[in-house]
Amino acid sequence: MRVINTGWVPLLVAAIFGLLHPSPPLWDLWPTELGRRALLWYLLMAPIGEEILFRGVLYDLCRRFLGDRNATDTNPLPIAVWVTSLGFCLWHLQNLSVDAPLLVAFQIFYTFFTGLWLGMLRWKTGKLWLPLGFHCGLNLAANIL
Repeated sequence: MRVINTGWVPLLVAAIFGLLHPSPPLWDLWPTELGRRALLWYLLMAPIGEEILFRGVLYDLCRRFLGDRNATDTNPLPIAVWVTSLGFCLWHLQNLSVDAPLLVAFQIFYTFFTGLWLGMLRWKTGKLWLPLGFHCGLNLAANIL
């Protein structure tokens, strides 16, 4: 599937975000209880919750009310993919309380396009497990460096 073959781009961007982020890599925190909790949160709990919320509940609601209609006649993506991507990137505005505005702006930008990619995975497969697995991988890439 072509959409999976392009998965290296979001992983690379997530790793760049991790390099730009001022916090230490989570692996450096592994010896502490707080570090292990942070790993569990960032690598499993946050991606699972976000995928259930955006590519699960919100995607299904959009499809129920809007069907599989495309956003425009020339746009190959259903409206549900665009809505969930927009919601996903706006969700990350909450990071303004802990990160610099420029860093959050970068995160908003890349999470919109990552949300489109994850939404395409959901749309093409009809399942949630593939976007969920890739989201965990993205968070790993963003926190490993």
